[in-house]
Amino acid sequence: MTLALRPSATHRGLLRGAVGACLGILLLAAFFLPTREPITHGFILEWRPSAELAGLLLLIAMGALARPGWVAGRGPALLLALLVVAAALLNLADALTPTLLGRDLNLHWDLPHLPSLFGLAHAAAGLWSILAIALIVIVLMLGIAATYWVWRKLLVTLADRRIAIGAVLLLGLSLNVTAFVRDELRPLATGFSDGIVRHAAALQPAWRLQSGSDAPIPAALTTPAPARSDLVGLKRQDVYLVYIESYGTTVFDTPEFRAAFREPLRNSKRR
Repeated sequence: MTLALRPSATHRGLLRGAVGACLGILLLAAFFLPTREPITHGFILEWRPSAELAGLLLLIAMGALARPGWVAGRGPALLLALLVVAAALLNLADALTPTLLGRDLNLHWDLPHLPSLFGLAHAAAGLWSILAIALIVIVLMLGIAATYWVWRKLLVTLADRRIAIGAVLLLGLSLNVTAFVRDELRPLATGFSDGIVRHAAALQPAWRLQSGSDAPIPAALTTPAPARSDLVGLKRQDVYLVYIESYGTTVFDTPEFRAAFREPLRNSKRR
């Protein structure tokens, strides 16, 4: 009679940990699926894992080999959850902006307008905008909580030295292959890092312009305004005011604006 050998509890635990780590990595990689097509800049989904996420996991796995007890703590999991969620939101905004606005996202000029965007939504939708913002906040908090839970499981798994060594070898090999082959052959996607480089390059001239170091534009902005005129030079010629943008229609559609402009318009008709 031959006895079948059963895997030890240690091997079962190692296998469960490795499977759990892979599932956790897949869930984190799903945050970086949105991207934009390199040529048309249209919104697409990138099914290859993010090279930036792989690099972060590589650093964590190397840290787990040195200090497994510290890596498995709650603090690193919370910090990593906030970092990944913030990076995923930036990645989503960078992927959607060309499709929605027809231009690239510019952090220097767009971020200060974010409160105004919420104000515009509130003015347009009233109570529904408050409910929508509350729903967004709830979804964001749930996303952070879910990401924190994934990192807790993943970091505890990486505290196992054998799993950490396997992760270092696999991630290191993937990153090396990604660095030395053409884009279409890369096992990992590098779109997020390309976006970070693009944003960094856009911030530098924006800061220089704001500080006034670019002479032509600030000089033009500081030139004195032309003298005011009562339009007598028109000599009773007809003047046509043509509103093209939607902002012009608000002058007539909004009672407060219409009241403010009624007298100037009446005076212009008398001339």
